[in-house]
Amino acid sequence: MLFSLLFSLALTICTEITVSISAGIRSLKDLLLICTTQILTNPPVVFFAIRIAALNNIGLYWFYIFIIETSIIPIEGYIYKKYLTNKSINPYQLSALNNITSYGIGVLLGLIS
Repeated sequence: MLFSLLFSLALTICTEITVSISAGIRSLKDLLLICTTQILTNPPVVFFAIRIAALNNIGLYWFYIFIIETSIIPIEGYIYKKYLTNKSINPYQLSALNNITSYGIGVLLGLIS
């Protein structure tokens, strides 16, 4: 489980930094904020997703994923709104773009593994 948590966190940080740079975030302080936000939010989400997956109930799993992923977007958006120095991008849109992209890549990797 620890490997899954660390791998997911590393992949999420790489993806979200790349997406954020593509969206116009250039400041090292802002990029570190995005990393820190992922360090705070990603492990609990992945931990609970692994625990729910262990129940072998696909309906419950996808319901959980939908609820937790949609809940994380405004939480991260609020953090970005409060602390990002780049004010040219909507922080909630940045959060949504980052989360949708990293989740999509995670699903694709899960399908091919």
